[in-house]
Amino acid sequence: MFTDYLAVMLVNMEAGLALLGHYLFVNPAKDQRKSWAAGFFAVGLLGLATSLPMVLTWPLPGGFNVAYEEPALFLSIAFLASAVTLVFEWEPYIPAIYGFFGAI
Repeated sequence: MFTDYLAVMLVNMEAGLALLGHYLFVNPAKDQRKSWAAGFFAVGLLGLATSLPMVLTWPLPGGFNVAYEEPALFLSIAFLASAVTLVFEWEPYIPAIYGFFGAI
């Protein structure tokens, strides 16, 4: 059965981008960062739940897999890693470096 999660994936990644932009704009103090983890975790979990089945079953035609599915899976892992670093109150540089090299 063909299931296309593309619209959900795109809205989720837009929400994640808005959340990340707001986080970078606010630049919360170290004691306030833990409260941001739930948002990053929600974006990462929904992205993982929608992009992983699409990557494994390859439902989109042609180059759409490279344009949407694999980057969505990559960004989902980056958001989950960011959530883990915020929960444990670590510095979020490692997920930022991971995301930077993925953006290249």
